[in-house]
Amino acid sequence: MGRRTVIDSVGVGYSIVPEAEAAGYAAVRMALDAAGLSQAEHLFLFATTHYGSAWPALLATAQQTAGARSLVGCSGMGVLTSAGEIEGGPAVAVMALDSDSVRVVPYLARPTETDNDLSRSILREVGGRAQEGSLLMALPDVFNLRPAQLVQQLSAGLADVPIVGGAASGEASSPQTFQWLNNQVSSRGVAGALVWGDFSLAIGVAQGCTPIGQPSIITKAQANVIMEIAGRPALQAIRETLETLPAEEVERAKGSLFAGLVIDEKQDLHGRGDFLIRNIAGVDPKSGAVAVGEIVRPGQTFQLHLRDGRSAREDMEMTLVKLAEVTRDNPPSFGLYFNCLGRGKGLYGELNHDVEAINQALGDVPIVGFFGNAELAPVRGRNLVHNYTGVLVLFCLEQ
Repeated sequence: MGRRTVIDSVGVGYSIVPEAEAAGYAAVRMALDAAGLSQAEHLFLFATTHYGSAWPALLATAQQTAGARSLVGCSGMGVLTSAGEIEGGPAVAVMALDSDSVRVVPYLARPTETDNDLSRSILREVGGRAQEGSLLMALPDVFNLRPAQLVQQLSAGLADVPIVGGAASGEASSPQTFQWLNNQVSSRGVAGALVWGDFSLAIGVAQGCTPIGQPSIITKAQANVIMEIAGRPALQAIRETLETLPAEEVERAKGSLFAGLVIDEKQDLHGRGDFLIRNIAGVDPKSGAVAVGEIVRPGQTFQLHLRDGRSAREDMEMTLVKLAEVTRDNPPSFGLYFNCLGRGKGLYGELNHDVEAINQALGDVPIVGFFGNAELAPVRGRNLVHNYTGVLVLFCLEQ
């Protein structure tokens, strides 16, 4: 029997069954039923590493159940769908897509003995098919690759194509992650897909951080170490900033301070969402130098940021208000949500915060995603790697 003719159908499903084959079957069956399908051409599948010894069985069962031409995804510390977020236990989340409007070219790039340039491998696979309106999803392993370098190389080869995704994650006690395409599994690669078709895109980046104090210029730096800010030792400048803050903000800042580096220096004013957020990795009390999780240079604008549940709620709300406005005339048909593993219940003190906020703002939109080690998304036209963010990618099919 041939595939049923479908214009555009999409559905999501999940399973928390600990047995791999049963979980793959149950999640895909739920997704197919939600879409009104007996088969689907493409699957986006994310799963926790509880199934790590049985990936081939899980993936083969999922693909066979859907009769799918392609299955692509990666491991996550947790997974999510529009039905909720699942953390702390075995779980599979899947999106089943069968569409005449959407084209998907999946890939899996792995290093070899003779070629460790995964960007070159990806560009060979998808570069010639990229066109206006394309989107590249990338799901890299963060422990053996440099996501920022990968994104930079891919951006150079794909011109104006937005790059979105998340770094695969796994158990907190293990640095191993997994990426897959169909029944092929890697633990040191990049999985993903080039997607294009008759749709418009809306991408939101919710950072969950609030700028505090005033922006200042880095005046001396080397590699990832800031020596001076506004001509003063960096640590001294940071302490002076904290001394000017209200007592409430100082209390909130304990253990929650981050470095913010302006994304677009051409802007006259910089506010919330205009910064790359990075960890403050260490300080040298003797020299006053401060190390951050990013290469820095003199002339960059620096500002301290505060990250906590309240800031994250506010930023998520603002991001969703903008996305709802952008998609008002052409509502989203489905979406991908790449969430930081530092968010979720650990940040908000409750399960399902972000998914419930998305549902409330956008309505009944099928969403699938996972909790990862980093997030990929463009800001102001530049493809970037983010930390502690939630990246929501909405596909609005042409009506």
